[in-house]
Amino acid sequence: NDWVDYHDGLPFLMGDVKHVLKPFYKDSKIRMSSVRGLWEAPLAQESMPLAYPMTSTNIISCSRDTVQFDCHSILNHAGASWTWTISPEPLWFEGEDIRNPRALLADGESYDVTLSVMDGQGNTSTKTIPSMISVSSQCEPERLAGNSLQVFGNGDWAQINELNFEANELSISAWIKPNGIQPDYSGIVMNDGTPAGLNFRGGNNTLGYHWPGGAWWWDSGLVVPPDVWSHVAMVASPTSMKLYVNGIESVHEVNLDPVLLTSLKIGSYQGWGGRNVNGEIDEVCIWEDTKSTVELRGRRHLTKYTIGSPGLINYYQFNEAAGSALDRIGIKHASLVGNSVRTISTAPVAQGGSQAIMINQPGVHDFWAVGVDLVFGNSSPVPEGWVVVGKLLADPDSLYNEFILPEEYWIANNYGSNSNIEIESIEFYDLMNIPDSIVANPSNAVLIHRIENEHLNNWEVLCSASQIENGRITFSSGCNFDQLGQFHISFNPCDPDAVEIPDNGIDEDCDGEDLLTAVSNVTESAPRVFPNPVSDYLSVEVPGGLDWNFVLYDASGKIVLGNTLQAQIDVRGLSKGIYLLELNQASIGTKWRKRIVVIN
Repeated sequence: NDWVDYHDGLPFLMGDVKHVLKPFYKDSKIRMSSVRGLWEAPLAQESMPLAYPMTSTNIISCSRDTVQFDCHSILNHAGASWTWTISPEPLWFEGEDIRNPRALLADGESYDVTLSVMDGQGNTSTKTIPSMISVSSQCEPERLAGNSLQVFGNGDWAQINELNFEANELSISAWIKPNGIQPDYSGIVMNDGTPAGLNFRGGNNTLGYHWPGGAWWWDSGLVVPPDVWSHVAMVASPTSMKLYVNGIESVHEVNLDPVLLTSLKIGSYQGWGGRNVNGEIDEVCIWEDTKSTVELRGRRHLTKYTIGSPGLINYYQFNEAAGSALDRIGIKHASLVGNSVRTISTAPVAQGGSQAIMINQPGVHDFWAVGVDLVFGNSSPVPEGWVVVGKLLADPDSLYNEFILPEEYWIANNYGSNSNIEIESIEFYDLMNIPDSIVANPSNAVLIHRIENEHLNNWEVLCSASQIENGRITFSSGCNFDQLGQFHISFNPCDPDAVEIPDNGIDEDCDGEDLLTAVSNVTESAPRVFPNPVSDYLSVEVPGGLDWNFVLYDASGKIVLGNTLQAQIDVRGLSKGIYLLELNQASIGTKWRKRIVVIN
C-alpha cells in the first residue's frame, strides 16, 4: 500500500489521449502530452545509467562531412559526465568528454564507438557498438556527366540548405535542357531568402536574373533553346550582372547590393506555384567570386574532375544512385523534393581539357593542349575571334557506330564574329588507339560531326582521312568544313574488295552484313536487324519464315540473352556497349552473326 499520488497538476480533461507516459531521463522526469499541452513530474526514483551512443546515420557518403555523435543513454544529466572512444582514431575528434562530440572520419574505414557515462551519484555504464559507423565516400567530382536532375514542374526541385553566407560577388553555372518554353520566372538556381539567382522570363525562355539592387525585368537578349542542352551562367559583382548562354555574354551595368544566401532551390523560384522548371539540369556550380568569360568558356564542356576551379564552393553532378545529391566540392548536400528524379545525362560534358586561341587570320592554329590543328587556307574566311577547342576523355552519349576511337572526342566552339568559316584541314595528334589496319588504310578512318551541344544520334560523315602517321590523323581533301562543333573519329574496318569470312562476326566486305552459311537453303536474302545502334527494342527480320533461335553475347563472350527468336528483342535491361547477335536455324544448319551496339 505504498502508492504515491502523481496526479498533481494533471488537467482534468486531456482531450484525445492517445499518448502514453514517457520517461525523460535527461532531467529525471516523466512526461505526457496531448492537444491541450504538456504535463510532467519527477520520476519516482532515479534510474541506473544505461549508456547508448547514437548518430543520425550508420553510413557516411562523404568523407568531408563532420559526424555528430550524441548520447541516447538512460542518464540524468545533472552532474553527469561522458567519455567517448572511437577506434580506429578519427582524422579529427572534438569533445571526447562532452555529450555530443564531433569527428571527421577517413574514407573506407569502419569505426567502433564506445560511450562511458557516469551519473551524479557515481554510477557508471559503458556501451561499445562494433562497426557503428562506416565511411564510403562518394562526394568527389566524377569524370563523366553520369546523371542529371529531372524536374517536372510544380513541387519539384533540389533543396540546398544552411548556406548562410553574405555575397556581393557570386558566379553560378549549369547545364539545362528545358522541355519546351518555361513559365516566366521559373528558377534555375534561386535563393530562398532575398531572391537572387537565375531564371527564365519573357515568355520565350529568355535568361533573366533576380538580385537586390538589380532589375528582374531587364532583357538580356539571350534565349535558351527548348528541348536541347545549353550552358547558362550568371556572374554578379558590385557594379554589374553578367549572364551567359553557351558562352555568349550579356551585361547589365547596375549597382548590386550584397545578399545573404540562406538556402537555394535548383529548379524552382522559392517553391512558388507556376515558377518551376520542367526539364533536366546538370553540372551546377557555385563560386564565391566572379568568373571571367575566358574561364566560363574554357570549362563549359568539362567536369571539375581534375581541373579544379579556384573559388568553387558547391558542385552538384546528381550522379548518385539514390539519396541526397552530394556536394562534390563542399558539404552542402542537396535533397530531391517532390517527384524530382535522376535520369541518364546526355549533356556534352566529361573530364578533359581545353584551349582558347584568337583566330583572325589564315594559317595553322595549333591547339597543342588538346592535340588539334585547325588549318585555314590563305583565302579562307576565319572566325575573327576566339575559338575554344575541348578534348573530352569519354565516348559521346550517342555513338555513330561501334568502330570508334574510344574514350576521346572534341568540341570546338566558335566565339568569333564570323560563323561562315571555311577550314582547309583538321589534324588530330597524340592519338594512342589507332588500329594497325587503319594506319595501313587511312581512308578507313572517317571524321564525323554534329553541332556543339547536340545529344541525339545524328552524326554526319564529313570525310575520310588523307593521312595517318605517328599517332596523327589528317582530314583534308573532300571535307566540308564550314562550321565547328563536335568531332569524333570512326574506323571502318571493312574493305569492299575483301572476301567475306563466314561466321566471324565481322563485315569484311562493307555490305552491312556478316555472311550466312547455308543461307541458300532458306532464301537468297539475309536476316535484317534494326535499329543499330539500339536503345530499347531490336527488330529482327529473318528469311523463309522458319523458326530461329538467337543468342546475344557481351564483349567478354558471356551469354546475356537467348531464346526462340521473336520479332523484337528487348535490350532495355542491358548495359551500354558492344554485343554479338547470333541467329541459328538448326534444322538446315544456318548460322548468322552481327555486332550490335546498345546505347541505353
